[in-house]
Amino acid sequence: MDTAIEWNPNVQRDGWKLILKESDWKVILEGDTYVNSITKLKPYLQHEKYLKVDGRPFIFLFNTARLYGSVEEFYNAIRKALNAYLMCNYVDTWGASSTYTRDGSGGWLLDCEASGNCELIRVAKSADANTVWAAGWYTPIKEPLELYYPKYLEEAYSIWSKLGTKYGWAFIPSTIPGFINLRGEFPKLPRSTQMFREILEISFKYSYTPQGIKILKIDTFNEFGEATGIEPTIEEGFNYLSVLKDFLQKYLSKAS
Repeated sequence: MDTAIEWNPNVQRDGWKLILKESDWKVILEGDTYVNSITKLKPYLQHEKYLKVDGRPFIFLFNTARLYGSVEEFYNAIRKALNAYLMCNYVDTWGASSTYTRDGSGGWLLDCEASGNCELIRVAKSADANTVWAAGWYTPIKEPLELYYPKYLEEAYSIWSKLGTKYGWAFIPSTIPGFINLRGEFPKLPRSTQMFREILEISFKYSYTPQGIKILKIDTFNEFGEATGIEPTIEEGFNYLSVLKDFLQKYLSKAS
């Protein structure tokens, strides 16, 4: 989503943020030589098996965390075109929690929200649901990560779940299985089935929708060689899928 907008050389920038006006995002609705109109998704969204919330197709607008400015008008235009239930990734776990960071950084979100003039809260309120990319990685968390990263997520997800309840947006937590160390220069979250299970449980605990349903998101990104998948491999077998299956079966047995 942000890439299609960033191609416009006239879009206003503030560091990594893209400050939108209507002419910046029209191409996403109308399409051009390089960008397909988002309305071409309609046949897929109308499929009977496609995820819907309140009868509206659920769409994740990836990397909208970069989009500021007139985002309300942009998201409303997509809702009108597709009758969509929109999830953005404005959740900032680092901003919510400083307890477990190595340098005490982060933890500014609640003060920002209490000020009544918090730009992050404003843009988050424009979405139907909010999530975070890759369970908030990268954040400089204390070692050992297998101990402190789940604690960090518990604190941050608790805060964002309460904000979702307060403002009426859904909070969709992110779960990640960790990395295989294929690129030495990139900070890694160790792969651990136990930690994966812990993060699943934390995510489920704080998942919130006004409709009363639980939605989780598992983030993997293999395209750069980080090897974050949960798919079976020769080295790990079906370990991560087995953890996920066991977790879901236990939930279903409790719910029945």
